Amino acid sequence: MGGLDAAAEILKMDPAAVLIVSSGYSNNPALSWHRDYGFSIALVKPFQMEELVMVLAQAVGKTA
Repeated sequence: MGGLDAAAEILKMDPAAVLIVSSGYSNNPALSWHRDYGFSIALVKPFQMEELVMVLAQAVGKTA
């Protein structure tokens, strides 16, 4: 199962789940249109630790 299918299954179980998509492929449509695929936030690889911390803070509703 790929990430898009996994996201759909998770959202079936918990529509309020906060999902983060991450990919190293710049042409991955889930990065550009992450909300259309059920993801809350997108993080492009490679990323720095500071970027990950900011995205995780956003995901849990805190300001980074």
